[in-house]
Amino acid sequence: LASATGVWGSVADATLAIIHAHFDTEVGLRAVKWVDDFVFMKSPSYDLLLDDVLAVTEPLGFPWHPEKRSEFASEVRYLGFEFNVHTFVVMLPEDKAAKYRERVLPFTKSGPSASRTSSGSSGASSTS
Repeated sequence: LASATGVWGSVADATLAIIHAHFDTEVGLRAVKWVDDFVFMKSPSYDLLLDDVLAVTEPLGFPWHPEKRSEFASEVRYLGFEFNVHTFVVMLPEDKAAKYRERVLPFTKSGPSASRTSSGSSGASSTS
């Protein structure tokens, strides 16, 4: 038996294979995934919409999250980071940077209070 994430990984791998099979290299679509996060990239010269890509999996009932989608652009947020495909820059978005900056501030202070507050900061590594 596989874990739930292992089973989901198989479904996501199959979905990615279906998308790659449907859009050959002539279309110029590139797709990658990490667990349940997908990112689709294409050249600006190709007339392809994100809806065209998602429509391929519609007959399968694949559940795309309506609020976590973004149309093709030179900047994309993926796995909690902002990627700029033209400048090759990866940044932590300001909202996440502020959150982590706030968590780090107690460690910049000297004294025992910093060690007491560290227990509330450990284990927070989620990017979603």
